[in-house]
Amino acid sequence: MTQPLLRIAETCRFNEGVTPPWERLAAAVTARRIELGHPTMQALVDNSDLKLRTLGDIENARKPSYSRGTLATLERALGWATGSVDAVLEGHEPTLTAATPATLPALTGQGAGNIDHELPQDALIKVIDSDLPSEVKAEIVRTLLAEQRRYAQRRVDELLRDAVAVQPE
Repeated sequence: MTQPLLRIAETCRFNEGVTPPWERLAAAVTARRIELGHPTMQALVDNSDLKLRTLGDIENARKPSYSRGTLATLERALGWATGSVDAVLEGHEPTLTAATPATLPALTGQGAGNIDHELPQDALIKVIDSDLPSEVKAEIVRTLLAEQRRYAQRRVDELLRDAVAVQPE
């Protein structure tokens, strides 16, 4: 008698040996890719120096380590500061670079100063409607919401700073 296919699939351990920090990185990379407006891995690869296989391995937490060069290329593609991958692996948030990745302004057809800041909300909807496993969706949504909160706080700080600067003396 043959086993049902589901049982055979349950015994497959493709990601065996991958630790939760690498799964956390996978969720953060996927969230940032979507936030940048790249609905597919291929879309990010087309606008960066990453290879599709490598990005797929990272987003699916298939390997427990990558070369320094690969991680640096990933950080540049995502607009993360150097060391952000290590920060995510240690349970912290990535640091965004001051320069916006070149692909984001192209996405909205506007200059970097006029970027549509509703993009993370659109990314949330894309993630929620995706076919990703629920636990991956939850991690990506948490990451995107945290980024929205950081953006909102920075924007409030800017507005308050501008309001104080304009007040008559």
